[in-house]
Amino acid sequence: MLRHLCGGIETVQVVTSSGTRRFAVEDSAACSLRLSSRALANISLSDTTATPWNWDTAGGEDRKLFDYRPVPTHFFAGTDGALFLI
Repeated sequence: MLRHLCGGIETVQVVTSSGTRRFAVEDSAACSLRLSSRALANISLSDTTATPWNWDTAGGEDRKLFDYRPVPTHFFAGTDGALFLI
């Protein structure tokens, strides 16, 4: 979706962490992208957050364990306007 709206990805910078659970794989990451349209994008993800945006609550995958809440998950902001997706 990002590439469709803003063009191809030119550069990527990523920082990851496994500090919360201390597993061999990452549980959190932050990514910055520069796109061919000169737009910048930030992507943050974590499997350890206690918020409505974590996968278990926002994904609605297991509603017996986690209450599903429709929350905005994608935010776009520019000089002429902004939007978010639920």
